[in-house]
Amino acid sequence: MVDSAYFPRRRWLPEVHAWLNERLRTPGLMCLDWDETCAAGDIGDALFQFMEPSGLRLERYTKALADGRFVEAYVEACFVLEGLSVPEAKHQCESAVEWALESGLVAIRPEIQDLMAAARTMGWKVWIVSASVTPVVQAFASHYGQESDCVIGMDLRVESGRYCAELAGPATYRQGKVDAIQDRIGRLPDLAVGDTLTDLEMLQSAGEALLIGPRHPDLLPLAKQNGWAVQPIFER
Repeated sequence: MVDSAYFPRRRWLPEVHAWLNERLRTPGLMCLDWDETCAAGDIGDALFQFMEPSGLRLERYTKALADGRFVEAYVEACFVLEGLSVPEAKHQCESAVEWALESGLVAIRPEIQDLMAAARTMGWKVWIVSASVTPVVQAFASHYGQESDCVIGMDLRVESGRYCAELAGPATYRQGKVDAIQDRIGRLPDLAVGDTLTDLEMLQSAGEALLIGPRHPDLLPLAKQNGWAVQPIFER
């Protein structure tokens, strides 16, 4: 038990809050999933609704989700930025985040804001690793004080200054998250934070892990087996 808290308890379980405060004493690398971990809702899905509320791409995306072809669906959602210049995409993503926040499709989780801010203050390297397209995660993560250079998401290839419907690098889904961490950061996390099976390999790769929720029941026995901390979902 620490003699003072580095961030307020709010809705953290007392034992998880105490564990995190103790863990922050030793700086390292923290990697957090974004959607439903750092924030409520799915910002990639919200961007899709903002950019393309109807059409063939939406049909493909919806069908892939319904068929359980999740990585295909997530990649299809990223392609909504196809044809935009990098500045245009940045502006659209910023607008989509504000629209999604105002409409309630997504919401900020102040508990995670606090954790990330405290970690940076204590000397931790804090990275976001998401299956949503990078520019929209960067736009949302800026509300948490996160630098855009420390956000890993689905990256689109840029040709002649415009985004193409083709990934540049691995799909940041399951093992792809770990591959991207190793490629971009060069080491595995000391602490990983996630909420569902798409984060499993990242959680397993870390020295310690924290589950938010989780949103998949198979993760609970794994958390017990591996000694991961578990924090019930922060309801809106």
